[in-house]
Amino acid sequence: MVLPLCNKLPERAPRLGSFTFFLCWRCTGVLVGFVLLLVTALYLNASEQNCMSFSLFCIPALFDVYRQDFLHHEGNNILRFTTGMLLGMSTFGISAIVINGIKLLN
Repeated sequence: MVLPLCNKLPERAPRLGSFTFFLCWRCTGVLVGFVLLLVTALYLNASEQNCMSFSLFCIPALFDVYRQDFLHHEGNNILRFTTGMLLGMSTFGISAIVINGIKLLN
């Protein structure tokens, strides 16, 4: 069984003129959220506790994916992008915790 990381459907991808992005709206949001929190954390010199609070941001995205895939409810691109952005922030928060844990082990 292979779990897709991105559906890469052109009809679900952002467009800029005639150019279609290679990632879907949710994955684009994940990328934007990760980079946004990375820049913010570096600028504000965020602590591990601050990053840990962002790890809960994955819950809306998980609920949205469940709702679309299992309940067959069609979402919209704004919702996909927003929940993707929250998921990206969550991914950064969890990554920061794991990286700090690895540093402590060494």
